[in-house]
Parts: sequence; structure tokens; C-alpha cells
Amino acid sequence: MVELADLSELRIRAQDAIATKHYDALLALSPMLRGDAEYWATYFAPECAIAARATGRDDARAFLGSVVGFQLLLPTMLIPDNGDSATYILGRMGDFTGVLTEQLGIGNHPLLGAPILLLAGAGMVVGCIRRPRLDVPLAALTLLSAAAVSTHFRMVGRYYFQILPWILYFAVAAIVAAGVGGARGEQQGAGGQDEQFVDAEQVAGERGGADQAGERPRATVGAGGRGPRR
Repeated sequence: MVELADLSELRIRAQDAIATKHYDALLALSPMLRGDAEYWATYFAPECAIAARATGRDDARAFLGSVVGFQLLLPTMLIPDNGDSATYILGRMGDFTGVLTEQLGIGNHPLLGAPILLLAGAGMVVGCIRRPRLDVPLAALTLLSAAAVSTHFRMVGRYYFQILPWILYFAVAAIVAAGVGGARGEQQGAGGQDEQFVDAEQVAGERGGADQAGERPRATVGAGGRGPRR
């Protein structure tokens, strides 16, 4: 760790090198700049990566890798250290029923938001069954995003704007699926009635043909002189 007095001077020297584009001087300071926990990942490491790239050095990716690694190690909502917890998810989702209708512009109405969420859930199930390649990733993205933002210790409505389009998408998908299913049922019902009508006509035609066939022999016998039996 760089001492505080030396740290201020080191930062000034590094900033001067950056401003004047003295890349070799900046890269020479990089081993000491790594000890600056406050500005290394967010400022000096990217500048060193640019300097290494400009001078043709092979360690430009190493500087960028240190930036990415540092960012991945930062505390996030999934690794809470600020009071966030997965125990808040159910409570936040309950609050979201009212926030959802507010975001739709119709005011805070949890009793209306809850059926919309249930409808979206049904749409997810239907979509994952009928269109798994399309809807499974979208459903996973929606659920994981909702779970992540719901770990916050208090309700922050703007966090949920990122899942609002997908909630509406799946809700509409459920309505469309129900409408298509109802239309198919009506078509099948009408087709069944038509088939019954056709079958009835066929049966009537067959009976009529049988009756005609039965009358012809009697007429022939009568023509032979014997006459009908009494």
C-alpha cells in the first residue's frame, strides 16, 4: 500500500503523464499505481491499458483484466453488505403489484396489479411450452432480474422498469393463447356438428336406398303373374 504522502505525489505524476501522453512514464509508474485502491481500477488501469496499446506492449489485456476482475469483486446486491437480503423478495414483489399499475399510468392499485402478474406467469408457462427457444431465456431474464432488484431493503419502483416490458409481453401472450384456444374449440365444435349432419344425411340416404332396393323385387314378383302374397 502506498503511503498517503507519496500517494498524492504519485497521482500528480501519473496525471501529468496521462495529460502529456508520456505513455512510457505512465507505464513505469503502474506497479506503484496498483497500490492506489481508490483510483487504480476506475482510472489508472484503463489509462495504462491505453498506454500499453499505444506503445505496442503485450500487457494491455492484463490491465483491462485487472479492471474487470476488480469490478467483479465489488459487493453487489447478490452479495449484500448493505442490508439487502433475499428475505425481502416476497415483500418487494407484493409491493410491486401497486408499483406495476403506477408504471402503467393508472395509479396504485395492488388488486389490479396482482392479476396482471398472475396472467404474466401463465404466459410464461405457455410460452416456455410452445416457444421454448424464445421464451425460456426471456422468462429467466425476467425472473432473475425481478429477484435481484427485490433483494433491496426498501421498495424502489424505478428498478422494476427493466422487467415491465417483459411482464406485459407475457401477459399479452397469455391472452392471445387463450383467444386462440377458444377459437380452435369453436371451430372444432362447428366441425363436429357438420360431421354429425353429414353422417345423418349419409344414414338417411342409405336407408332410402335400402327401401328402394326392397320395393323393386316385390314389383318384379307382381309382374310375373303370381301377385303379391296376402
